[in-house]
Amino acid sequence: MPIGVHVLGPGYGETIVLDLPDNSLGVVDTYRQREGRFPALDFIRNGLPGPRRSLRFLAVTHPHSDHCCGITQLSEAVSVGEWWVYDSLPHENVREFFRQLVILGAIDAVDDALRLPPGTISLETLRLYDRVMEHARRPDAPTPRLLKVPEAFDLCDGQVRIVILAPGIRSCLTYGDAIGRSLKSMTKDGRTVSPDWSPSQVCANLISASILIEYGATRILLSGDAQVPLWEEWDIDRAERPGLDVRTVHFLKIGHHGSQNGYFRPLYERVCGSQTTAVLTPFARGQKPLPSRDGVQQIAHHTTNIYTTNRFVSSESSRFAWRAENLPALPTQWVADIANQPELRSLLAPELNTGRAPSPGGRLPRHWHEDCRTNPQILSLLHPDLREVKVILADSPPQDVFRFSAYYDTDGNELTERRFTGAGVGKVVLE
Repeated sequence: MPIGVHVLGPGYGETIVLDLPDNSLGVVDTYRQREGRFPALDFIRNGLPGPRRSLRFLAVTHPHSDHCCGITQLSEAVSVGEWWVYDSLPHENVREFFRQLVILGAIDAVDDALRLPPGTISLETLRLYDRVMEHARRPDAPTPRLLKVPEAFDLCDGQVRIVILAPGIRSCLTYGDAIGRSLKSMTKDGRTVSPDWSPSQVCANLISASILIEYGATRILLSGDAQVPLWEEWDIDRAERPGLDVRTVHFLKIGHHGSQNGYFRPLYERVCGSQTTAVLTPFARGQKPLPSRDGVQQIAHHTTNIYTTNRFVSSESSRFAWRAENLPALPTQWVADIANQPELRSLLAPELNTGRAPSPGGRLPRHWHEDCRTNPQILSLLHPDLREVKVILADSPPQDVFRFSAYYDTDGNELTERRFTGAGVGKVVLE
């Protein structure tokens, strides 16, 4: 049986669904749409063949809303066999920090970027702790796993090996110290927020888990939001701890949405090869949208097989072109329209215009608009700079449009006939 990895990310959240060789499922991180839907749940229920399946595990890499918003609600909708959680979740200081954020009405930078109400991630973290502890009290439930080095364990009767590459002990201690300092400085009198204090002084990416999955010779690396300090610690420690070592990976979920501070040259030199497929999920709603141009350029020194789950927003932030693969045929009516109005061709993707096309200046014909709503796959035919695309995308199911899926056998070979690239997915064009 093969192993499958499905990455979903419309530009404001990330979730990864693992289709394990014993036909069980695992989910790493999740996000919620504004209307309360969960793309991960929709995909599990409707996007996978066979009957609905329970989760072998549900993992949370770190407390940021684009990685764990609504995760407790998701756990109520599906049966979870085992929880994997970031190392700091059980710590009293961490829970007190988030309790104070709720009391003070302070807003985390990621919540702010996602335009979420103050306290969203804080309440989610507190609920997550209660949910995990409630699960752990069940007599037949396994102890929650803390995602930190040097944790390593087997799944699927030993067919799959899980190795945690980050965070290390120093990163966890640094995060804990930042929490402690923030608790002491957040208020002037116990009630009023200090003017020079911000919740962003504590960076949750310092404890973001990075998970290596080994299945025979196949290696899949899910980097979460791990940034340079975590990889520097990994690089120092791996010589002393063979379990932290890693060879060329076949599938890499790029860390921190393709930012430059998520790139660590020794890691990429170690894990990237000609067979490596690298996938990023963009984050389009911050002050500095990701992926960045520098981040993509750095990664491209090691592999050119770089994909994004949303090529439309990635083209804006990186200023690279991201080309859709396996374009569907142009609808017959569109062909007729272009014959009558040749200027409509500028609305199409550059690859349909001999590699280059000017930025579209016209408006999308009404029936083209309706065709895209009916069949989101043909969105890949449109130019990524077309403003109306975003309007259509807002109503399109992320589990179909913004998903990259791949399956591998035990020898590291991708089963290419099972690859799926949604209409929003694109491969970088380095020019």
